[in-house]
Amino acid sequence: MDGRLPYDYRELAYDLYHAEDQLLEELVSLRAQRGMTQKQLADEMGVSQSYVSQIENGRKNL
Repeated sequence: MDGRLPYDYRELAYDLYHAEDQLLEELVSLRAQRGMTQKQLADEMGVSQSYVSQIENGRKNL
């Protein structure tokens, strides 16, 4: 035995799913704290506002 504990991959999937939600919430919060609109952020990133919206709503893979 190599000393590692067995890992429950269902637990990993659950952890990753919730980590994504937390990251998205933090990104939206940071944008809001800086007083930026989605359009302003999109302009800074060189993308469309709808792309930023899709990211913030978890519908776009980063």
